[in-house]
Amino acid sequence: MSSTATSTAPLASTRRTKLATVITAFVLSMPGLLAVVPAHAEGPPALEDIPLGAESLPSYDRDEGSLETRSIAYRVQPLAADDQELAVIPDPALRAAIARVQNVSDPSRLTKRNVRGLQFIDAPDAGITDLTGLEIAENLSLLYVDNNKITSLEPLRGLPELRQITASRNPITDIAPLSTIPGIDFLELNWTNISSLEPLRGNTALWRLQVAYTNITSLEPLSSVGTLTEVYFQNTAVSDLSPLRGLMKLSALSAPSANISDLEPLRGLPRLSLVNVNSNHVADISVFESWPSIARIGFNKQTVSAGEVLVPSGADHYTKIDVVDIFSMPYGNRQAVTAGATATSDSEGAIWSGIAQDATELSVYVSKSVVAGGPEFSATVTYPVARAVYLSGDPQPGTVGEKYQFAFSITDGFTATANVQAATPGYSMAEGAVPGLTLSAAGVLAGTPLAEGAYVFEVRGTDRHGNTLDHEYMLRVGAGSVVTPPTIPPTTGTETPAPGSGTAAPGGLAATGNNVPAVLLTAAVLATLIGAVLVARRRRRTDG
Repeated sequence: MSSTATSTAPLASTRRTKLATVITAFVLSMPGLLAVVPAHAEGPPALEDIPLGAESLPSYDRDEGSLETRSIAYRVQPLAADDQELAVIPDPALRAAIARVQNVSDPSRLTKRNVRGLQFIDAPDAGITDLTGLEIAENLSLLYVDNNKITSLEPLRGLPELRQITASRNPITDIAPLSTIPGIDFLELNWTNISSLEPLRGNTALWRLQVAYTNITSLEPLSSVGTLTEVYFQNTAVSDLSPLRGLMKLSALSAPSANISDLEPLRGLPRLSLVNVNSNHVADISVFESWPSIARIGFNKQTVSAGEVLVPSGADHYTKIDVVDIFSMPYGNRQAVTAGATATSDSEGAIWSGIAQDATELSVYVSKSVVAGGPEFSATVTYPVARAVYLSGDPQPGTVGEKYQFAFSITDGFTATANVQAATPGYSMAEGAVPGLTLSAAGVLAGTPLAEGAYVFEVRGTDRHGNTLDHEYMLRVGAGSVVTPPTIPPTTGTETPAPGSGTAAPGGLAATGNNVPAVLLTAAVLATLIGAVLVARRRRRTDG
């Protein structure tokens, strides 16, 4: 069979001369894999870790038998009129491989009967470029052609007995001919250039599929392949596991270094015993509890992008108390911060220090055993960084005795509340004060100024993690307006005293003690007082 797909190391490419695995699978139809696996006892199962870079497929014993000595469902070949005609096989490497299997000493003498009677081809690393000539191989069941230069599977179209193909490490781009062979049950196409599994839609026999290091992006054509038992698609761009939902025979899923973030479609699969999603983007592994047969897992080295963090402008340190909240673990476990930042006292948050002023992201590493003493679930969490700043300018001036209000503001979201809080988010006075004014937690400075002056004070914004942002402001308070009684402008020129109004002073000047303006002013004041008294009496009468 083809080489085993791995998470980070290349698939084994050792030349193989035996097809014990393929033949065993073909003859026995994998009854062991399809048997119902009993659920583990109540509580967390014992688990084996699949480390980074480790082989994710079980290794079969390739020494059980050789292709030459192990029989496979021999079929009687009927006679045909053109049996003795020479077969047309342009590729000399393919011709030689067929001649070897059919015990024909001279490959140039291969007949059509030789090709029609062919039940398997074992030709890895043989330099084959073209499968032309296999169109008449009506009894061909097993094709093992790893690590050749084959570009097309077209000659295989419609072959009625073909069941198993291993053609990894070939520049194949299209598997359309396989749509005409719904009985294919074993397919390995690692390191090929295929981009679609559409030809496998409607397949009724496929139990094992390997398409690692290919260009496929979707498993959707597999949604109706109810026979699927093992699927391997590491190092692909596949992100959605929804097509595997409800495939109750699935026992092995290996997809390290893919693009997976959600394991929920695998919930409740009763036979799932191997899950390898190392180096993906998974944050929730609570679905693990629903796998009664699970035995081997790979949940290491996830990379998770979290929401933006607002680091106070100018700060070189930052605290986030709820790093692990984005993760879900089975059995009520909680993730823990272990590297990349100082853990908070409960290990659920992180404290970064030495943050560069132009930093664009913060990262932290979390790691926790899935079950006590078992394999770990680890991840690097990355947060885009934005700087929190005060958006409000200097407050407008105030006036003694007049109501005043001004709202301070910081980058949206900095003072937002949440269920988890290390501090009460909001605004406060860090230093200084303005007599008569108070600052609310919402950032509103309000009240009535009591004294004139230029007041310097410092406003502090606090987020729910306890990070603070301070800013110095100055508020000028002016004096209030003063009410004064009306004044009569002074008289100009010489006034002629009225007859008898005064006694002439020495030198002929009139005495000024009884001048007219003083009399008028006195009369005006008396009139005002009398008017006020009359109005007051009238109001009493009205109220009575």
